[in-house]
Amino acid sequence: MPGALITLPLSALIALVGIRALVVTVRHWTGRQPGRPISTWMRSARSLDTEARRAYDRGGLAFGVALLFFAIMIAEVGIFGPHLAQGHSDSAPVGAIAGISFLGFLLFMGLFVIIKYFNWPKMLVPPPLRGEPGVIAGRRERRENLRKPL
Repeated sequence: MPGALITLPLSALIALVGIRALVVTVRHWTGRQPGRPISTWMRSARSLDTEARRAYDRGGLAFGVALLFFAIMIAEVGIFGPHLAQGHSDSAPVGAIAGISFLGFLLFMGLFVIIKYFNWPKMLVPPPLRGEPGVIAGRRERRENLRKPL
């Protein structure tokens, strides 16, 4: 069963990243020192500007839960994929779990994108970060500041 040997460690790694994102977000939420924020993990990503990196701190809850759903989906493919390919008839519960995990992943990634670009809904953003602008508003402010004459 080489599928499980490949997908289970990958699934565990994705789940660990998701759990770490949730832990950092909960620390932001409670006002404790969050340690190393998620945005500092991405300093080498040249395609992400400051506003986009800070969005991972604001949307850590949705991002972490989406990664956990994604990890469940990958683990399920690795465990049950070879059995289903051989034609076993226990595909209904496997399909239900796959469908739920896929819909959960889409839902929470959609929430993360909304939080990233608009910083809304505020109830999913940690209280200390609710006053920050979303990516669109932050970039607009930066452009306006650059256009001002010296």
